[in-house]
Amino acid sequence: MPGRVWSIVAQNALLGADAGVLGVLGANVVLAAIVVASQLAAVLGSAAWLAGHPALALSAAGGICLLAGIGASVLRWVWQRTGWRILACWSLPHIGALAAGGALVAMLLTSAAWLALFHGALGYSMDEALALQAVSSASFLAGLFSVLPAGLGMREGAFVALGLDSWPLPHATMPALALLTRAWLLAVDALAMMAGFCGLWWWRRRHAA
Repeated sequence: MPGRVWSIVAQNALLGADAGVLGVLGANVVLAAIVVASQLAAVLGSAAWLAGHPALALSAAGGICLLAGIGASVLRWVWQRTGWRILACWSLPHIGALAAGGALVAMLLTSAAWLALFHGALGYSMDEALALQAVSSASFLAGLFSVLPAGLGMREGAFVALGLDSWPLPHATMPALALLTRAWLLAVDALAMMAGFCGLWWWRRRHAA
């Protein structure tokens, strides 16, 4: 069973009966759309920038985020006409702006995080760091669409395979970097988990009072 199924089950258990499985599923579909758009925007933006087309890089990244918003708005319009509301999150009146804005913010934050690791912490040149960021985002998408929990193994394999291409990449260290980026992602997940637990505790305490 894909790891994301367990994630939805765990979220529903933590949030309680008020959330409902379909509500949690709807929120995850919205989140997945935002994540996919943001990672794809990071890949295309980095590739265009390294090819010497900064204007195209900005246009590609912004365009993907905008397409995410347009797609969400179209789905909302279709589902309003059909009356199918199984994923209630898509019926929000501002879902288009949420998807577009969320994708843009997620792209900027994840790009900054990867560049901080590769350029700031590891000292790679900016061209190498941008290429490594693109490979990281592309391999993340490969893991996301796999049926493996957290894309374990698939993401690392895609990272190394993409690193063999003619990017300005440190080919010899790609396997080690694949493991390092996994540790980086686990650290981000751990911090997010702690923040989420603290936020949930604060929310329940506030509403209990």
